[in-house]
Amino acid sequence: ATTDDRKRFVAMIEDHPRLSADVKYVLLRGYLLEQNDLELAQQLGKSQPTVRVLRFRGLKTLRSDPKFMAE
Repeated sequence: ATTDDRKRFVAMIEDHPRLSADVKYVLLRGYLLEQNDLELAQQLGKSQPTVRVLRFRGLKTLRSDPKFMAE
């Protein structure tokens, strides 16, 4: 992905009205910074299973958004 693609992806995640702050954190840091579930859990003060649930729900929300999927 190009730098512009990454910037557009970050903006779409950050601006998405149906994603919580924790979900945005998990998606952006997990995929762009390649942080693992343990790192994310420690940073958020949550368990690893909770991080996985946040990612799952966030991806489900994005997949159900036609605008996001069109990009």
